[in-house]
Amino acid sequence: MSDDLIKEAREALEASYLYDRDNRREAAEDLRFVAGYQWNRSALAERKGRPTITINRSQQFLRQVSNPIRQNMPVLKVEPDGDDQSDTAEIVNGLLRRIQYNSSAGHVYATAVEHAVACGIGWFRVTTDYADSSSFDQEIYIKRVFNPLTVYPDPGALEPDRADMSWCLVSEPMPMKTFKARFPDASTSSLDPPSNSGSEVLWGTGEWIRVAEYWRRKEVPGKLVQLSDGSVFELTQDGEKQLEALTAQGLVVNVRDVKSYQTEMTLVSGNEQLAETYVFPCKYIPLIPVIGAEVPLDKGTYRHGLIRFQREPQQLHNYFLSVAAETMGQQPKTPYLVTQKMIGKFKGLWDNANRDATPYLPYEPDPSAPGARPERMNPPALPTGLVEMARMMAEDMKAATGIYDAALGNRSNETSGVAIAARQEQGSQATYHYVDNLEHSLEHLGRILVDVIPKVYDTERQMRLVGEDDTEKDITINQPVMEFDGQPVIRNDIRNAKFNSVRVVLGPSYASRRQEAVQTLMQLVQALPQVGAVAGDIIAKNLDFDGAEQLAERLKAVLPPQVLQLENPEQMQPPPPNPMEEAQAEASLRMMEAQTVTAEAKAAQETAKVEGVQLDNAHKVKRLTDPPPRSEFDRNAGNQAAAGRLF
Repeated sequence: MSDDLIKEAREALEASYLYDRDNRREAAEDLRFVAGYQWNRSALAERKGRPTITINRSQQFLRQVSNPIRQNMPVLKVEPDGDDQSDTAEIVNGLLRRIQYNSSAGHVYATAVEHAVACGIGWFRVTTDYADSSSFDQEIYIKRVFNPLTVYPDPGALEPDRADMSWCLVSEPMPMKTFKARFPDASTSSLDPPSNSGSEVLWGTGEWIRVAEYWRRKEVPGKLVQLSDGSVFELTQDGEKQLEALTAQGLVVNVRDVKSYQTEMTLVSGNEQLAETYVFPCKYIPLIPVIGAEVPLDKGTYRHGLIRFQREPQQLHNYFLSVAAETMGQQPKTPYLVTQKMIGKFKGLWDNANRDATPYLPYEPDPSAPGARPERMNPPALPTGLVEMARMMAEDMKAATGIYDAALGNRSNETSGVAIAARQEQGSQATYHYVDNLEHSLEHLGRILVDVIPKVYDTERQMRLVGEDDTEKDITINQPVMEFDGQPVIRNDIRNAKFNSVRVVLGPSYASRRQEAVQTLMQLVQALPQVGAVAGDIIAKNLDFDGAEQLAERLKAVLPPQVLQLENPEQMQPPPPNPMEEAQAEASLRMMEAQTVTAEAKAAQETAKVEGVQLDNAHKVKRLTDPPPRSEFDRNAGNQAAAGRLF
């Protein structure tokens, strides 16, 4: 098994190297160029003994992209899928910040971006280690990959973050003395057997030996089961009998095959396994790239960074400045026009005139050239074309990178702040794809960390977590507090934490935002002094000096009551009564009542008049329509007649 593993590792390394050979060769040249080795061998041979000046401007363009990452460390956040996960999400976010701070992650990310800008690709990794020498608890760390060319990824991986890698190697030559000290029982013979004699990747010589981390991502088949109560869980390899039992009980609603992964790492040399295979608690290979730019071609992929197209104008810039320096250096050495007779006695003094500080040069008049004396020839004029070409190459470097004067800190044609900001924004847009690629890689980093955290932080322990405002608090995770129905109830349980959404926040850190807030508030106070009377405590709280908190408390104590009550609206009390205002209000009320009574009286009078007129008219109508009154006799006769009809 070990021999098969060694053969597999050697073949994987060879396949990765051959697929990416051209990119690796150009990347190595890019890194040498950034380091200052900007003259090729033929140019150096041609100018042997002559000036070969190097004005390395590549570093300036590179740092312009990478240093903002150092100033503003990205923040990883998980989003809860439901309200019941909000507390767990807060703890996991605190762990993510803890991991980043403990790992100096800003430096790790910036190094990877520098490599992506310089040679087209950078790498960083996730690893675990014991918290200290006296503990069995492990911590998660984010580490840089110092040399990006030591990583040999799976050529079949197509994702920008290489999340779909099936295997990957991290390999570099190790000095033989160091190898023997680290692996005293390991063999150093038969490193390159005849069967691999045609390989382009050597695994060892007499001076060094290649050691490789061989990472493999193995597929582990499984089954996802849904029960009648709606619960869903994944069966392990030994769960077939359990599935049969659940099916017989009629509890299984749905079953489907799923794929999970197990990641392993084996440390190998060219002919043997150097350590036991290590199982990393994650379904991804914990190596994350940051890509510069990739262009798909007929045969493979062309990958480059910012420096690739800056190399040629930089080389021409160096050449023209070197020729200009050579021309100027020859000016003090322009020869004299003399005759042999003039300097015959003083030849030794004249021969060293350009090396020694000679106050005077004696000579003898030449009888054959009456009136003649030694004269220096005019020095060669500095060709203005050389200076102009060097200036043109400097502009070509800016055009090739998209970073111009305003972004480089130099004065340009823009004079207004808006114009300068627009030019700086133009430079940022030209290189924004590097930041965007970093963000994509950090999202994959977040997925790896979310997968690893429940498996590493799986015991009860007290931890100090970092809040979003850089404050720290102690919390105990996975803490049993009671039992319910025979099962322990765990407080702050993150062993089963799962989050489907990871967000990356790129922007100023909390400290930078505080400084910006103070500057904005101070400008606002200058424009509106009344703001200082109600916001003094807020300004003092954001200041960064000892005693700022105490000053903020004192300023808060002298704030007007109305401002203090705004912080607790439920405790707001009505203002005390004002006697003058109460008297005015009472007078206004009485006036309104008097006006109301007067209006009601007038309305009653008008109503009475109308009713009187109506009654008078009705009385007149009645008099005209009623019959005349009858006498007493007529009334009695009428009554008797009516009575007779009834009986």
